[in-house]
Amino acid sequence: MGKGMREVRKATDEIKREFDESTQDIRKDINDVTNTVRKDITDVTDSVRKDMDAAASPLSDEINDTARDINSDIK
Repeated sequence: MGKGMREVRKATDEIKREFDESTQDIRKDINDVTNTVRKDITDVTDSVRKDMDAAASPLSDEINDTARDINSDIK
């Protein structure tokens, strides 16, 4: 019985090894695509953030100027 168990374990280990070897390229491709997508998302996020900051700056300045004008009118 012990010999049969060893043979089953050996066969199982061989199947696992073959599966790992046969899926290695697929896993590498998936990791490459995942990394590319992450980089693209980061680039787009950074670009949008930069554009929003650039658009918000003049608006913020205008709001501050208006607030100063209102404050000086009140005084």
